[in-house]
Amino acid sequence: MKASKLLLFISFSISLCAVAQENNEILGEDIIANSNRAKKHYQDYEDDKASELLDKNLALQDSLGIVDFETYTKDLLLKARILGLQDNYAKALQDSQTAYKIADSMGLQMSKAVALEIIGSLNLKMNNLKPALEYNLEALTLFKQLNEKREMVRTLSSVGSTYVLLDQRPLAKAYFEEMLSVTIQENFEDDQATAYDRLGGLAVEAGNFEQGIPYLIKGVNIWRKGNNEFALSVALLNLGNAYYDRKDYRKAIETLDECIAITDAKFILSIAHKYRSASYEALSQPSQALADFKRHKSMNDSVWNIEKSQQIEELRAQFDTEKKVQQIALQEKEIKVLEQKAEISALQKILLGSLLVLSLIGFYGIRQKLKRNKLEKERVDAELAFKKKELTTHALHLAKKNEVLESLKQKAQDLKDREAPKNGYQQLIHTINFDLQDDNNWENFARYFEEVHKDFNSNVKAKYPDVTSNELRLLALLKMNLSSKEIANILNISPEGIKKARYRLRKKLDITTEDSLQDLVLSL
Repeated sequence: MKASKLLLFISFSISLCAVAQENNEILGEDIIANSNRAKKHYQDYEDDKASELLDKNLALQDSLGIVDFETYTKDLLLKARILGLQDNYAKALQDSQTAYKIADSMGLQMSKAVALEIIGSLNLKMNNLKPALEYNLEALTLFKQLNEKREMVRTLSSVGSTYVLLDQRPLAKAYFEEMLSVTIQENFEDDQATAYDRLGGLAVEAGNFEQGIPYLIKGVNIWRKGNNEFALSVALLNLGNAYYDRKDYRKAIETLDECIAITDAKFILSIAHKYRSASYEALSQPSQALADFKRHKSMNDSVWNIEKSQQIEELRAQFDTEKKVQQIALQEKEIKVLEQKAEISALQKILLGSLLVLSLIGFYGIRQKLKRNKLEKERVDAELAFKKKELTTHALHLAKKNEVLESLKQKAQDLKDREAPKNGYQQLIHTINFDLQDDNNWENFARYFEEVHKDFNSNVKAKYPDVTSNELRLLALLKMNLSSKEIANILNISPEGIKKARYRLRKKLDITTEDSLQDLVLSL
């Protein structure tokens, strides 16, 4: 009877797996189609539509399990690009770093390289120049290995721009020249125009107008053939400024006239009016100079207000992140209050002595201050007790999660061994392995632990400098008085492995058989 029930269960499970695989294939086709549509919207500068499709795809795969790792990472990276354009750098970095981690573990070299390039570009936008350079150079090496010319060009531009900001212009010029060479060879006209603009700008800045202005003109002529009026207006602005620097004021005015005529971007208009005003002034045309200066001033004030509004929106968008930082800072402050109880007590004695010479009003004020100190201490004590409960809860949750994942992984492996190989099984096992190896949960636990048991890790390191990071983890869990089974689940090793780890730890700490490892840990 039991055997027949088992056969019925296995048959039912196989049927469910077949249906799940078929559904996953249909779902995968929809996800890939959505991903391609999102990419098209992005290329057409329809970022809102692209974001909507990407959010739908990512949420679907997060809820049901990743169907296609390559598509998932591509969607994450495109979302990161859009977030970067919206100046939401914190979320953009988070998504691109997640994509990098998945791509690296799954061997997706193209996605890994793109993730590095995006992380580098985000750091460049945030003015973190050295990390930006390191990420982009690593990305460039991978793109060259993969012979991805379009991505090579994008990364060469970022590397060159970073060297400009690092005031290493010869290196910047070398990368922009390599960028120009690739764009000419591959006929990437827009990127070619950008390379001409970068090289022209460097030459003009160095006072080499004979080389710089022809480069800028070539860039302008390429943009004129397309329909990107914004890029054309920027190129014209750069060319007009170059003519002004060369003191060719009439050509500067002519070029800036065209720039002003085709753009409605206020920050471009503000700069164009400023340089046209200066050109009119140099040609002794004060009325035109004054009119342009007033326009520049008006546009500049408007741009300033827009920037302030954008800063407010950015602050709102980053509210959660900032709130977490504030909470951590507050927790550190509260812990310091606990450490300074003795100092507070001494202060109270001084204040009590001063009561003899203070007036009635002073007496009342001091009494209120002592009352507030007492309430503050009670609040901090309650918060510390809560943190200890939170730490225990987090540790038990970590143990339970790993136990369930390991059990699920074993069941999936058993089914896979019994039946013909199925992609669905393999993807499930990959997903579980990825989650089991994820250090985010441990990092969160370590942060909670350090808040409750302040200086525990540093004390252990000071007393036992040879202790490894894995042994330090074991000591932290022993400090919480967890059982061997709970510790095994958290560290994702067998109970027998815990016994061996405890034995090796006792030897390293030079603990005799009569002494208790648990008592030693609790005393640290």
